[in-house]
Amino acid sequence: MPDLSLIDWSWLHLLIPLTIAQRIAELPRSKKNERRLRSAGAVEFGRDHYPAIVTLHLLWFVVMIAELLWIPRQISPFWPVLLPTWIAVEALRVWTLRTLGDRWTTRVLVLPGEEPVTTGPFAWVRHPNYIAVAAELLLVPLILGCYVTAITFSIANALMLTIRIRTEQRAWEEMSSLPADG
Repeated sequence: MPDLSLIDWSWLHLLIPLTIAQRIAELPRSKKNERRLRSAGAVEFGRDHYPAIVTLHLLWFVVMIAELLWIPRQISPFWPVLLPTWIAVEALRVWTLRTLGDRWTTRVLVLPGEEPVTTGPFAWVRHPNYIAVAAELLLVPLILGCYVTAITFSIANALMLTIRIRTEQRAWEEMSSLPADG
């Protein structure tokens, strides 16, 4: 069996800029959908916690990079399992965003009378994108050996998601009972 310790696995560090690029590429779509939804009468919920979500995600990148620079570690020996899992998570994310189509934004915006999506991955789980993002926040740092980032931000994200999911649930309950504009 070949000695895998002699192979340069540093290319796995590309997961960070790849994830950053993905997030940046999604923002214009989110903004476009947000403008369309607002002009159609959508109501935003959770505006008060939105800056905390953005901050959490930005800090995740900063802390992970800092951990790589200040506490250099080897790539996780489990990366051959973690990397395909991350790829599957990314596929779930893409499927979720495609299923939501022009309803996807980074904010909680709901049109009066609109019902939650129940097709695609939503046929199996209620919050597939939150599952995917939570898995990303855990898997990317684990692959890179950034255990402090993986644990800290997974806990922080779980706490944030309890607020976000409650907010989203309240939004759907309030808005689905209203008549649709049309």
